[in-house]
Amino acid sequence: MNLGLPFYNQILVGFINLVGIWLALMVFYYSPYSRIKKIFLGMVVWMCLWVDFAYLARVVGERNSVLALIFLKVAWFVTPLLFVFLYILGVYLLGFEKKYQKLTIGVVVIGGIASLITGGTDLVVKNIKFVDSYLSIVYGEGMVPFLGMVFFVMCMTLFLLGKGYFESDFEKRKQIKYVLIGAFGFYLANIIFNIFFPLFLKIVRFYWIGDYSAIFLLGFVAYAVVKHHLFGVRVLFIWVMMFLAVSFFLVEVFALTQTLSWRLMKIGFLLVFIYFAFSLIKATELEIKAKENLKKAHQKLSVAYHKLKEIDRMKSEFLSITSHQLKGPLGTIRGYLWMMLNEKYGPLPKKLKVPLENIFKANERLVKVVGDLLNLSRIEMGKIKLEKKYFQIEEIVENIYKELLGEAEKKGLKFEFKKPKEALPKVFGDPLKIREAIFNVVDNAIKYTQRGWVKIEVGKEKDSVLIKVSDTGIGFSKEELKDLFKDFTRIKRGKVLYTQGSGLGLYIAKKFLQFHKGRIWAESEGEGKGATFYIQLPFKNDSRNEF
Repeated sequence: MNLGLPFYNQILVGFINLVGIWLALMVFYYSPYSRIKKIFLGMVVWMCLWVDFAYLARVVGERNSVLALIFLKVAWFVTPLLFVFLYILGVYLLGFEKKYQKLTIGVVVIGGIASLITGGTDLVVKNIKFVDSYLSIVYGEGMVPFLGMVFFVMCMTLFLLGKGYFESDFEKRKQIKYVLIGAFGFYLANIIFNIFFPLFLKIVRFYWIGDYSAIFLLGFVAYAVVKHHLFGVRVLFIWVMMFLAVSFFLVEVFALTQTLSWRLMKIGFLLVFIYFAFSLIKATELEIKAKENLKKAHQKLSVAYHKLKEIDRMKSEFLSITSHQLKGPLGTIRGYLWMMLNEKYGPLPKKLKVPLENIFKANERLVKVVGDLLNLSRIEMGKIKLEKKYFQIEEIVENIYKELLGEAEKKGLKFEFKKPKEALPKVFGDPLKIREAIFNVVDNAIKYTQRGWVKIEVGKEKDSVLIKVSDTGIGFSKEELKDLFKDFTRIKRGKVLYTQGSGLGLYIAKKFLQFHKGRIWAESEGEGKGATFYIQLPFKNDSRNEF
């Protein structure tokens, strides 16, 4: 007698049960969510009951129609429960327990009512009959309300998952995506093969496709639950291959092998295979875990980098605004002090002259600091403008020498300037920026030299001008040299010797020279043994249109 089932139905039912149990074990082993483990176990139980009792109803068939009807009602009783458990899994997976508490109660109540009227009454499944030896269902008056309740649970599940998808971050979306794919495929198979075909086309021989699609749902849900934390495609593939290999091996050993010695030998091979398969799975899991940890660390570093970059931008803007606001008042103070010291407002009392000179010097230092901060902010924001032209570099160096000669003499230093015998080729660049760079280097040499001498030499080296500033000052160690040209960096002995510095002079000098394709470096034999700074600047460069 044709039972209305494909010949491979028995194999499929057994396989679906085994895979369902295996998926439950995977979720219990890998997932850290205790509630989701229990919900998924419930889904596996309801699926197995649905598939098994639907299969048994078709196997019993015409031989015992009463028992077949009971089996079928059991299968239909657990169907809404599987749908409800899928909804609850979505609630806990998304953390919507409190947000949609009332909706969850409504879904549970409606799903429960749908199960009770199906399993306990004839309102949905009234009887069975056979059409061309295929089992068919005689539906009761409550079929349409039952479908309405089931559709409500389906729609609420898809609504919940869809809303969670659009409200979640990138990583969570990947997890929800698999649940959505599994739910949609499962629902679609049931709508087509369990509702549309039998109700509207009177085709009943494909019922089993809708029933067995539950394994499709469980597979995607299990993958979504465990993948987000540790599981990967390769591990899933290895587990499936091992499961299939072991299953076929067991069949071959116990069903096809008759000799005891061969059976024991094959069991030994099987145990060795299982050992190596588990070792491979563990190694793959560790690799995936390491990659996921690395990915998470990279994402955290990326977020931190962007935050630091934003903070750095805000710092530069703050420095720029602050410097601009201070520059005007300081210029005004400088002007009035200069006029007072030069008696533009009349004779100056002797007792005020020294205090006003000190105020003027302090103001000049503050003007220098503000200027350095303004240059720093412009450099970091890429807003430095260069007004380039041809000029004589030795003239700029000589002017700097004359300007700082008084400072050197006050400290009792021997200050020398060795001018080239012949005029050097003209340099193309921004004379103000280059002057500031050279000035910072020479000024530092005088500030950090307590006794001895400071010497400036200007010469030609191939297609470049080489400016050498040497002194007998505090010098520096090899470790200090590494940070010498960084912003806000000063060596410890320099801070003690000169407390007014900002630590920006050499950094700004380096940047200004780099804008002109030049470079700066320093040498010292050690602490207390003086230092030599070198400034190299090309006479010609191809940067006319830069900046």
